[in-house]
Amino acid sequence: MFDIISIGDTTLDVFLEVDLEDAKGRCELDSEKCLVCFPYGSKVPVKKITQVPAVGNAANNAIGSARLGLKTAIYTVIGSDRDSEDHKKVFEDEGVDTKFVVMEADKRSNFSTVINYGAERTIFVYHEDRKYDLPQLPPSKWVYYTSVAKGHDILHKQVPEYIKKSGAKLGFNPGSYQLLEGIEKLRPILEVAEVLLLNREEAHKLVGGDISYSSP
Repeated sequence: MFDIISIGDTTLDVFLEVDLEDAKGRCELDSEKCLVCFPYGSKVPVKKITQVPAVGNAANNAIGSARLGLKTAIYTVIGSDRDSEDHKKVFEDEGVDTKFVVMEADKRSNFSTVINYGAERTIFVYHEDRKYDLPQLPPSKWVYYTSVAKGHDILHKQVPEYIKKSGAKLGFNPGSYQLLEGIEKLRPILEVAEVLLLNREEAHKLVGGDISYSSP
């Protein structure tokens, strides 16, 4: 039996660190509107670039759980390119069981470019189209289900079926595409979830209501 199985997408993060001095006059941070502005057609110096494979909510949870000494596996659909091979190797090196990692032929890895400017970051995200189909998972104490791309509707049926059949507890941390579906579409998942993980803005997006902070 596994302690936890993570379900969700995996991506390659590329961090671009903009030098505040070199970029002075080219970049402006509007703190009131929270905008980082670059003149159209400009070239902005980048001080440092860092590539981090095998990341994303599901991957981070799987690797973090393995580092804590838990028996961990991940179901994730990746591509067949070099970046996808790197993802799988990282999982193996970290002690995450990869028998449920699906490598789709002629598909690329998901990719995120993260622009670091000062203390904040802006993320450009690319999701490759995926074909999801939950495999026959063994018993697990917990399942962590999180961000996936479009076309994941089958998981709305397969994940609850696995939870009911196995008796595993479900932690659900919906990603952007899942939140856009709305609470009715997510109801089958929510009904079997033991823990729902949302920040304030995500909760507002899902159920509506007043998001303003009350004064002390």
